[in-house]
Amino acid sequence: TIHEFGHGYFMGLLASNEFEEPMLDEGLNEYWNNRMLSERGQGVPLATRLLKRLGFSAQFPQFQAERMGAMLREPADGIGANSWDRMSSGSYSSVYSRTATVMRDLEAQLGSAATERAFKAYYARWSFRHPSIADLRETLAEVSGQRALVERVFAQQVYATGKIDDRIAKFDSDEVLPQPGTQLIDGKRSELDEETIEKQISATRKEWKKANPDAKEGSGPYPFLTRVLVSRQGVAVPQTLRVTFADDSVETAQFDGALRWQRFSWSKPVRAVSAQLDPEQRHYLDVSKADDGRTLEPDKTLSWRWSSDAAAILQNLYALLVTL
Repeated sequence: TIHEFGHGYFMGLLASNEFEEPMLDEGLNEYWNNRMLSERGQGVPLATRLLKRLGFSAQFPQFQAERMGAMLREPADGIGANSWDRMSSGSYSSVYSRTATVMRDLEAQLGSAATERAFKAYYARWSFRHPSIADLRETLAEVSGQRALVERVFAQQVYATGKIDDRIAKFDSDEVLPQPGTQLIDGKRSELDEETIEKQISATRKEWKKANPDAKEGSGPYPFLTRVLVSRQGVAVPQTLRVTFADDSVETAQFDGALRWQRFSWSKPVRAVSAQLDPEQRHYLDVSKADDGRTLEPDKTLSWRWSSDAAAILQNLYALLVTL
């Protein structure tokens, strides 16, 4: 209902040409449809009526569901292409999902307030005037004040088929311990073998724990060298890397430009526990969000969640059987 109502604005009052530039009608309509449903907290239901009665009422967020149909891995046509000259009917269908995802990502980078101002200006300037994609681009760039960002997104996704595929390729955080060899002790060179070094490390740790009885696990007398390797298999987009450490401290770094990979490192008195690319979820066009994050220890949160849902279904099913 919301989607069809939206056609009265994008195809009707704005009078955009769905045949020449379907992005301006079906695409923008789908974006605002998902945006409104998301704001009211309404997701895509994953359960049938029967499953809902049994206690399973999971929902999938609107834009997360939308990205699944956006041809993320192998985009065939830019969303700005016309409706007839496309690789396949599936490519045309992606106008809905891919435009919604592109605009959602653009809003995540511009900010919601700037995006809303820009769309209000677009509507006010172009109602009944048959706007083109270029008119939309210029309005977004001018009103948001972020022309470089808008033009980059349009160049990569509207006029071309830029695949986004960034990932954390490697993540480790290792304690840097003294090594056997020659060391300068009290102004004299001494040769320390492996056994001597192990005793020295053990004594140092014992003294440190005595002096720091409340220290969190993952900290100690020796520094930890944390390294994160980020790789890029698609077009360049501005990415933020966030690394969280055992003492809840956080380090961030920026990954941008044409580099295919970049290694980041930190030396701190605590071990890292997790590394997350795109922590603010600005890039739903990324082929896989699953490889954006890593932890040193296995994270069982998701499996626990689904196990709890399955247990709830079984409990309700058993209760239903008892009443029969």
